[in-house]
Amino acid sequence: MLDRLEQKYLISEMIGKTYRLEDKEYVLILRRALKSMTEQVNSINYDRQEYKEYIESWIHEVKLPIASIQLMCENNKTDVTRKILLELRKIENDVEKALYYARSNEVWKDYMIQEINVDKLVEYTISKNIQFFIQNGIQIERRCQNTCVYTDGKWMEFIINQLLVNSVKYKKIRNSMIKIYTQEMKNGTTLVIEDNGIGIKESEINRIFDKSFVGSNGRKTEKSTGMGLYLCKKLCDKLGLEIYAESEIGNYTKITISFPKGKFILQN
Repeated sequence: MLDRLEQKYLISEMIGKTYRLEDKEYVLILRRALKSMTEQVNSINYDRQEYKEYIESWIHEVKLPIASIQLMCENNKTDVTRKILLELRKIENDVEKALYYARSNEVWKDYMIQEINVDKLVEYTISKNIQFFIQNGIQIERRCQNTCVYTDGKWMEFIINQLLVNSVKYKKIRNSMIKIYTQEMKNGTTLVIEDNGIGIKESEINRIFDKSFVGSNGRKTEKSTGMGLYLCKKLCDKLGLEIYAESEIGNYTKITISFPKGKFILQN
C-alpha cells in the first residue's frame, strides 16, 4: 500500500478503523507527526512567498533609479556617460534575470499568448543593446523576414536578450558576428541565434542549460553565473517551446528555439 501511495506522508489517513489499543496509539502518533510536518511546510511556503514578493518589489523599486540615471546620461552625452550607460545596461540585465528567476515557477500568472512578429521583436531587442554591440565590435545580421509566431512577447524578449548577451560574452577577438534568422519548418517555425565565437566543448554542450553551470569558458572569463541559459531553458519549457544548442569549439555556437504550430493554425 505504501509503495502505491504517491504522497507517503498521508499513510495515517489510509489506515482503517482498528480496535487494538496499540494500533490506535500508532495512528495517533502518525497523525500528530503529519500535523506537525504540514504546519512546518506551510510556514516555509509562506516565508518563501513573502521573500519572493519582497524581491519582486525591490526589483521594481531599483528600476526607478536605473531609469533616472539612464535619462540623465542620455541628456548629457559624453564619453564618460556612454560608458555609464553600458554599465547600467549590464546592471539592468542582471536585475531582469533576478525578476524572471523569481517568477519562473509561476509563468502562468504573468504571461499572455498572442501573435508576435519575430522580426520586430528581434529588432527591438537589438536596439536596446546597440551600444553594447558597438563597444564589443559585434556585427549583427538579421534575416527574420516577416515571420509571426504565437508566444508571450515579454518573455521571448527576455530569452532573446539573454542569448544575445551570452553570444557577446564568448565572442572572438576580431570579426565577431551574430546571425539571427528564422526558418519555416513543416510543423512550426524556428528562431536561430548563431555566433562565430569561441564555441563550446562537445563534452559540455549537453550541460549548458543546467542551473549554475558555467563550463570551461565561464571559468576563464569570470563573467558567467550559469543562470542566463538556465532561465532560457526553464522559460521555454514553461511556454511549450523547444530550445537546443549546437557548437564547434573555436568556430561557432548556434541556439535554436522551435515554435510549434497548433492545430488551429495548421487548419488555416
